[in-house]
Amino acid sequence: MTPETAQSALARRLVMARSQVLRAQWPITLAHALVAWALWRDGLETAAAAWFVVMTGVNLARSWQLPRLSAVTEEEAQRVSRIAFNWLVVIGLLRPVPVLLTLLGHDAQGLYLITMIMLGLTVGGAPNLAGLMHLYDVWAAPLFLAFGGVWLARADVEGVAIALLLAMFFVVLRSYVRDYGAVLAREMTWAEQLRVERDRAEEAIVARGRFFAAASHDLRQPVAAMRWYGEAVEEHARLLGHEGLKQIGEGIARAMARADPLLAQYLEISRLEAREAPLPLSTVDLGELLRQTADAWAPQARQQGLSIRVESPEALGLGDEPTLRRILDNLVANAIKFTPAGAVTLAVEAATPGRWRVSVSDTGVGIAPADQSHVFDDFFQIGNAARASEKGVGLGLSIARRHAERLGSALRLSSMPGQGSRFEFELSGADDRPALAAAPVHVQQDDLPAELNFLVVDDDAEVRQALRARLEARGWIAHTASTMDEALAQWRGGVVPDIVLADHRLGDDRTGAELIAALRAEGCEAPAIIITGDTAPDRLAQLSRSGLAVLHKPVSDRLLVQAVGQLLAVA
Repeated sequence: MTPETAQSALARRLVMARSQVLRAQWPITLAHALVAWALWRDGLETAAAAWFVVMTGVNLARSWQLPRLSAVTEEEAQRVSRIAFNWLVVIGLLRPVPVLLTLLGHDAQGLYLITMIMLGLTVGGAPNLAGLMHLYDVWAAPLFLAFGGVWLARADVEGVAIALLLAMFFVVLRSYVRDYGAVLAREMTWAEQLRVERDRAEEAIVARGRFFAAASHDLRQPVAAMRWYGEAVEEHARLLGHEGLKQIGEGIARAMARADPLLAQYLEISRLEAREAPLPLSTVDLGELLRQTADAWAPQARQQGLSIRVESPEALGLGDEPTLRRILDNLVANAIKFTPAGAVTLAVEAATPGRWRVSVSDTGVGIAPADQSHVFDDFFQIGNAARASEKGVGLGLSIARRHAERLGSALRLSSMPGQGSRFEFELSGADDRPALAAAPVHVQQDDLPAELNFLVVDDDAEVRQALRARLEARGWIAHTASTMDEALAQWRGGVVPDIVLADHRLGDDRTGAELIAALRAEGCEAPAIIITGDTAPDRLAQLSRSGLAVLHKPVSDRLLVQAVGQLLAVA
């Protein structure tokens, strides 16, 4: 045990002893009243009353002072230990008084009664001093010395025998206090080590999250620029009828298409860790949801020679449909990936009264027992030691698990190598039919005004220039600024944007949300979109609370057009 751990253990033992003393205050007072009564009955009224008053006063004073002491630091623990030692010295000197007073009386039964009561109090108080041998000695030794002297003073065989038994009892009780203290110290050491390891693990998780958030942000910046430059190249190739430029633009688009799912998974993990808002639960037609999922994945399944089936009765569950779609998409994608032949089955069945079990099973390669406890871990992959990018990055099942947890469920796995796998989770049943959702509004470029003024604000020059090139390739006007002050200066100089596109982090500890608020304060009512490469959970939560439209880099041309169109429609 290190000195720091020892001091921590001492502090915790002192706190425990203090709380136990407070709990035992009234039982101890009643026991002392019984001892005083035994002396009173033997004709020692004044001495009995005086001892009881003094003893009760000392115990009450100790109970009043101890709760006001803390034992957090090493110095405080040592100070509390000294104060406790002083109190126990006083109590240790007062406890033998009734035993010694029996020498003045004539009632042998009183000595037996006092011996039993004081011995019982000693046994009951011993655990409070576990491992604190110096405190136990000053508290218990005077009493046992008085016991031995009084019983030996009887000068008979019975007295000698009881004195020896009490001496042996003191030795045994002292060893118990020592051994119990050692066990307690060992357990406290283990608890401290577990706490330290837990803190290290939590710090590692936070550090990992910060690293991936920072890495994701730094990666998204140039990728966003690549996407916008590529789309600008495609647009110019279309306008010029240049086949070479068209092939270059299409090549950039194919590369971006491979990067998009990976970046989307990093963003999804960060959003789930941010826990931006509670899920709005509603009635979901589980059978219909499974059929839609199967239809969406059927072409990819057919390409691999697989069939995809749905087995579902009439089933209404309580959940969040977009979240359920993400779970099912990840599970079906995983099943298709690891099923060389056979079928993938999506099913709903009754679990318990009022609950449905949703499952995705396959006839694939299965998962070895040694790997099953790790399949939901971030970045865990089976059979991809080379980390081939076409096989993903190992986040699909981790994302599905997090989504299930947000629904208050647990994602479970059952699998045998060579016999396929089955993933399942449960949902509460629902009684009402789901309301029909409004059809999403799809915006095409032709639906947007031919002339639009944009104010683009981003502290990354490459990203700023790429987005400007993309907007100008569409025939729109883009005014750019690198800082909040530059953007405000352009507004004050006469630039009146139809749309503001601002990065989240603008440098100088300024944010896009702060820029929008400043523009609003100066009379600019243009709709605004925050375009960010941030995936840190705290920043995602901050953006969610802002109420602004948010797009995550790299932003495709389709998403940008949709967002602009929807904002202009609302405006």
